[in-house]
Amino acid sequence: MAAGSRIAQPRVTAAGVGVALAAVVFVVVVTLGWYFAPKIVPSVTGLSVDDAVATLADHGISVRVDPSASAGVVIDERPIAGERWSRGEPFVLTYTLDGRTYTNMDDGSSE
Repeated sequence: MAAGSRIAQPRVTAAGVGVALAAVVFVVVVTLGWYFAPKIVPSVTGLSVDDAVATLADHGISVRVDPSASAGVVIDERPIAGERWSRGEPFVLTYTLDGRTYTNMDDGSSE
């Protein structure tokens, strides 16, 4: 390198910082919009509890049930199939197991 020559330094401009900040804000807003968007409830009535929980998870709906209920059969769901469900809202599965009826009382906070 010749004496007195300088290595070019990248310039950070206010416009460049603004564009980067706008891009980050855009990604955050889109991600939050997707995460909190209402989900359309699939039909899980008639499925085993395990299959119902898996189907709901595939649709972005997380519910909690007693692990010993996996062999049960879902006989009702609230909200019903086709309705919109948003995170934080209750999701109730009613199922039968060994001749008895059970209901999960998920408050919608599970993730």
